Amino acid sequence: MAQQTFSVGKAPRVIITRISGDLSVRTWKEQAISVETEGHGTVAGIHPEGDTLTIIDCDRDIKLIMPEDAGIKSSNVKGDVAIEGIRRVELESIAGDATIKNVSGDAGLENISEAVDLTNLGGDLTVTNTPILRVRHSVGGDAVLRNIAVIEIETIGSDLTVARAESVMVSTVGGDLKAEEIATALRCGVVGGDGEIKGSARTGITIGNVGSDLSVSGAAYIQLGNAGGDCSLRDVQGDAELGYIGGDVSFSGVGGNVQVGRIGGDASLKGLQASIEVGSVGGDLSLQAAFPVDSRARLNVGGDAVVVLPDNPNLSIQANVGGDISGRSIIASRSGKMISLNYGDGAAHLELNVGGDLALRGGGDPRNSSSTSGSGGWDEFGREMSSFGLEM
Repeated sequence: MAQQTFSVGKAPRVIITRISGDLSVRTWKEQAISVETEGHGTVAGIHPEGDTLTIIDCDRDIKLIMPEDAGIKSSNVKGDVAIEGIRRVELESIAGDATIKNVSGDAGLENISEAVDLTNLGGDLTVTNTPILRVRHSVGGDAVLRNIAVIEIETIGSDLTVARAESVMVSTVGGDLKAEEIATALRCGVVGGDGEIKGSARTGITIGNVGSDLSVSGAAYIQLGNAGGDCSLRDVQGDAELGYIGGDVSFSGVGGNVQVGRIGGDASLKGLQASIEVGSVGGDLSLQAAFPVDSRARLNVGGDAVVVLPDNPNLSIQANVGGDISGRSIIASRSGKMISLNYGDGAAHLELNVGGDLALRGGGDPRNSSSTSGSGGWDEFGREMSSFGLEM
């Protein structure tokens, strides 16, 4: 069979099973489908029925020319697939590359042995089982991606869901981002909605801006510019660097240094193992940290603060407190409420500026306690951390 043409109505569909060569699809203005095979290629069967054209078992390359409102479903292609300009694409079990351009509707791809390159998709995208996915320009709707080693995307118009990937790089997600089982790296410029990320001890996470809430569970490190809502971090092995968080913050288990420019709401910080710098907490603070030798913690708190000390702390504390102070064997000046405490040799350092009350819990009695007056340079610290937030 060399070339045949079949007249079709609106929104026609082509179904192809088994192609021994490549599949090529482009469009024209005719309301018809042209089918052409390479050389002396043959087709076991070609069956028009209504607006569906079924093609069975082509032993060479095959080229289709279709109307722009057409869709195609193809499976078991031994070569490459190139499709441009139609309405809908469904591909399954492709041995080569898949290149798709300017599809106005949805695209579903499964078991693509080589790379998937997609440029401009108007609808939703589903991709499962391929080594590489590259999306240039945009996907207009949602994207659901599973079992893909390397993902590179410019823009997803709505929600993005990723499950089981080695590395993910995305410029913009218009809606929510949900990613789980990300092995080594996730980088995203902008998330318009919520972000929920489940990584591992090897996963590096870098995000520019999140419009609403961010939740991260499992990471080697995290860098975040801004989150408009709440932020939750759990099981971060290394450093956590965050610029501005509009809502509440909950950290549980951070092995490296913590730097946060500004927190609009309350902050619950537990299981912190290294140095801590927080430029501003608008609400209340709850802090439980290891305070290891030579570490430094400095926090500026607008509301009340509760600090849980480790057993047998080796820590010096300086705190400027606007409200009441409570803790074991603490001497506080009624005129100033700038207190200094030493536990052990004072090898770690904690500095607090608290607008409300300060409660120190655990840790036993300090070796010594005193009180003076003064602000401790907190205005300068606030400016430094605001600059850090802008940099992030």
